[in-house]
Amino acid sequence: MSGTRDRLLDAAERLFAEKGLRGTSLREIVAAAGQRNESAIQYHFGDREGLVDALVARRVAAIETVRNARLDALLARAPAPNVRALVACLLEPVVELCHDDSGFRAFLSAFGEVAWATALQLARNRQQLRSLERMREQLRRSLDLPEAILADRAEALTRFLLLSLSQRARSNEPFNGRGFERFFTNLTDMGAAIITADVSPDTRAAYGAD
Repeated sequence: MSGTRDRLLDAAERLFAEKGLRGTSLREIVAAAGQRNESAIQYHFGDREGLVDALVARRVAAIETVRNARLDALLARAPAPNVRALVACLLEPVVELCHDDSGFRAFLSAFGEVAWATALQLARNRQQLRSLERMREQLRRSLDLPEAILADRAEALTRFLLLSLSQRARSNEPFNGRGFERFFTNLTDMGAAIITADVSPDTRAAYGAD
């Protein structure tokens, strides 16, 4: 039974990368997985959102293992790391997986849509993203930002990085070499800037943060 579930996930990941999340029908996924029963997705995942959640959870587990290990190493070297180092730690496991695993690259190319989709909330899998909460705690300690502003900036950062990496994954550009180094270092700089940008008086007033 788990074999059927994995085949459905593999087929969905491949088709989502080729046609997009909204351009792929559940019937196409079932057929691509070699299943005759069109209720297979409902049986294993409940609905389309359940299927998407399962795809994300499968890949997030691999990211989290590497990212938490990197974060442990970073904090051992620098108990109070700067924001840029934290952003690099956020990115590096995703980059490694894109370079080493073509299936992960297909996953990432498909899920750039999550960055803009209103129906697919990043927070849905927040319980699986312990590394992100650990990083946010480091930001709380090092930055004088009201919690609501930090939360919104962290969400914007996640979406920005996801969209940028997804666009790279969709292209024929490699995840190594000099061209990628330029992309990565600049992306890291921009990510850090999202978090550390000055908070204007207007923004503080809008958030009720005096």
